[in-house]
Amino acid sequence: PLPIVDTEIRESTQDGGEGEDVSKTPAATTTSSRVTADGTYATQSALATTTTTSDDKPPLRKFLLAGDFFIGAALATSLTKIALRLESPGVARNRLVAQCMLVLAS
Repeated sequence: PLPIVDTEIRESTQDGGEGEDVSKTPAATTTSSRVTADGTYATQSALATTTTTSDDKPPLRKFLLAGDFFIGAALATSLTKIALRLESPGVARNRLVAQCMLVLAS
């Protein structure tokens, strides 16, 4: 697998199959009595929970995994320009082009 995908799979298996840490705070229940249009009383109750995620991924990886493809396109354009403008011939240029293609493919 590709580098980004490989590390995501490895992290998800280490966490016990969960994609992200989600810690729930205690639920808050609100109840209110209301008067309906016909004059009878009705009780409304609502359950509210909040979840917090602890995500320690780098911003670029987080955006790419969330589906923000504009950043990926900008990165691909920049890497392509860098690889094409490299003046050194031979192995160094081929190595850089190969690394750029690996990043673009992942």
